[in-house]
Amino acid sequence: MYGGFEVFKAYLAIKLHFTTDTYNYEEYGGKVNCKLETFTKRNDRYFFHKLSKQYNQDNIVDFFVANFIHNNKKWVGNLLQNDGKDIYLDFRKRKEAFGYHFRDDLVRISDDFTSRNLSFDDGFLCRGGQHPRLLRLLIQKRTSFQSAVVHRA
Repeated sequence: MYGGFEVFKAYLAIKLHFTTDTYNYEEYGGKVNCKLETFTKRNDRYFFHKLSKQYNQDNIVDFFVANFIHNNKKWVGNLLQNDGKDIYLDFRKRKEAFGYHFRDDLVRISDDFTSRNLSFDDGFLCRGGQHPRLLRLLIQKRTSFQSAVVHRA
């Protein structure tokens, strides 16, 4: 049965993944040690119940991932505000059209490197204590985090 407690466990797993070095969501399959009694004593349990009504079991993990990528210090009560939903919708849009956005980002990166006479490899190097060019593009929000971290499996 899907409800507030399951949402709370998903929240804990994603939060641990993004805020600690010891927990890997994939490695543990999203499982966390948590008791129902602990959950029922929390003052914010209402928020988790509310989220369980708004997002199904398949979407709640993406909802938390999107919001923790954006800001890993979010309190669950703040996630229910419009910005939490907007962040999730933008994440979902990018995820569903990833190929399009990835190609667009690669063209933007290539054009930027070319205009600065940088080879592809040079765009990832630190020179004179400066950030690599790709990191600067990320900071300037001219390319997406998702495109910058793609790797071949």
